[in-house]
Amino acid sequence: MKQKNLRLEYTKIKDIVIAILLSIWIIIPLLKMIKCTSLFTVIYEYKFMEIACIIGTCFFAIDIYNKIKKCENKKELLKAMIPIIILGLYLCWTLVSCIFASNKESAFYGTSGRRDGYVTYLIYAGFFLSAFSISS
Repeated sequence: MKQKNLRLEYTKIKDIVIAILLSIWIIIPLLKMIKCTSLFTVIYEYKFMEIACIIGTCFFAIDIYNKIKKCENKKELLKAMIPIIILGLYLCWTLVSCIFASNKESAFYGTSGRRDGYVTYLIYAGFFLSAFSISS
């Protein structure tokens, strides 16, 4: 009984933290507008995105570990993880493309204005994994 309450409490805390991170991610464009129109010169929105991605990915990894440990039917679990498998294949294919690109720095980190490289794809994948692991 105590373990079930602990698991339920972890799930609530995880969902609240992920919801807050994703809400702040939605507010980031407003921070960029404030940055451009005011005297604030330093707002690290990209660093926040990286941190939120890492936290969300860690929660996702813990959830996957718990699901694999408790799962009796591996086929059903594999069927439920099809979007994650497709995302993983896409990220692997993109990594191969970046490795063979002529301008590797631009391929991995993007340009200074847009930051549209592989690292940003990983950040978006982290946000997807965060949203995928929300349970309620």
